[in-house]
Amino acid sequence: MEQYFNLNNVLDNETQLMVGSMYLVNARWQWWEWHQCCNGSFLTWATFKKALTKHFDQESSFLGRLTKLQQTGTMDEYVTAFEALAFRTRDLSDAFYTKCFISGLKEAIQANVQLDHPPTWSEACKVARNVERVLATHSIQPNFTSKGRPP
Repeated sequence: MEQYFNLNNVLDNETQLMVGSMYLVNARWQWWEWHQCCNGSFLTWATFKKALTKHFDQESSFLGRLTKLQQTGTMDEYVTAFEALAFRTRDLSDAFYTKCFISGLKEAIQANVQLDHPPTWSEACKVARNVERVLATHSIQPNFTSKGRPP
């Protein structure tokens, strides 16, 4: 939001609050409406941001969810979910992200990725995508039987 404000020279708090609140959806919009009803409007963009972050973006919550994340769909879906949570955590090593990422992979993919010993998160992601691709091609090949032929 700050980039938008800077690019468009939006400097006053009232306009920043009005523009920023337009982008709130679902629970955040409900929280905004409730806060205004009970407590009145925010006076500055900074106090609004601080209250919003305090209410919704608790870093420990993101870290807990990141360490418990499990792949249930495709690699693209898992990577997107992983990145969304990892982005919200701070000061963690690439080794931590790599181990966390691998531990949440589907069992067949996880075993193959661990055999490769990827040194970084991005390498683990690359290997996992390749493993998923290989496993997918093996699972869609037709299963021919040898009818009428001795085994």
